[in-house]
Amino acid sequence: MKHKLGWNTSIETVSFDPVLVTLAEGLKESVHPYAFVARQGFVELLQVPDAGVKTLPVLPKLVAPIRAAISHQDSKVTFYLFILTPMECSLFVCCEIAIGNWFAGF
Repeated sequence: MKHKLGWNTSIETVSFDPVLVTLAEGLKESVHPYAFVARQGFVELLQVPDAGVKTLPVLPKLVAPIRAAISHQDSKVTFYLFILTPMECSLFVCCEIAIGNWFAGF
């Protein structure tokens, strides 16, 4: 069974700034349901058509929260970031390819 979020509005019309940024900040959460909402919402927004185009303008705001989550001291946080489904992995790989070396500047 795959759990999804129930969006009150069409996910295609959701503004990536501030929603994606807020979800990225929540990736460092380890308490349920906050961790689930942040991770699932982040992935669902990245699955939206034209997500790459919508993500690029907010990319500078995503770098710090994603880095904070990756380097978080709580092992639950890093565990959930690195235990990704194949679909989630492909989304992050696609984002990395689209971004290129942009992260290196930060």
